[in-house]
Formats: sequence, structure tokens, C-alpha cells
Amino acid sequence: MTPEHLIEHFRYSLLTENMQHYRNLFAGPLSHGRPDAYCLGIRELYARLSPEDQDVLFSILRQTIIDTASSIFAVLDGISYLPGQKEDLVLRLGDTGEPLNGDLQDLFLAAEEESGSSN
Repeated sequence: MTPEHLIEHFRYSLLTENMQHYRNLFAGPLSHGRPDAYCLGIRELYARLSPEDQDVLFSILRQTIIDTASSIFAVLDGISYLPGQKEDLVLRLGDTGEPLNGDLQDLFLAAEEESGSSN
């Protein structure tokens, strides 16, 4: 696996699958007969929003996902450090191979910018 493939996978999982999950949670069919209070509260809030405000909500969720992933990749890349961290993190797939981290944050943000997406 290359760093580019890893980022491609994370972008799909985080920004396609998760955003679809939120769309289903907010406005899709109920997946079970007895939704919990959290689910019902979200659905009620979403239903009160105008279509424009619903779009804004999804833009906020998407940007939050992007910012969170970027922060995690910065730690993996050694750009940011965890409290008390004294050694660099190394991300490998399996026992051998080159480290996957080092440019993950740049690759993630560049792919996002290149896509110009606002799903």
C-alpha cells in the first residue's frame, strides 16, 4: 500500500461513507423500529431547518471531518506532537516496507483541494 492509496481509502471512508451515514441518520428511512432519543432529536432538528440550512449543516460536518483527519495526520507525520511524546510515530503496513507516514496530511489536504468537492 502506498501513502496515496491509504489517503484515497480514508477520504472515501471519512467523506463519502460517513457523509452518507449522516444523510441517512438525519433524513433517511429509520433503520430500526425503535430509534433512540439521540436519533430522534437529530431528525427533529434537521426537519426544522430550511433546505439551505440543511446544506450548511452538511458543509459544517464535512469540514469538521476534514479538520479532524488533518489533525490526526499531522500527528502521524510528526508535524504535531502528543503531550509527552518523545519519539516519532512510524506507520507501516506489516513487518516490512517503507513508512506510510510523513506526507499524509499534505496528501489528504491536496486531494481534498483537488476534488473541489462539497458533498
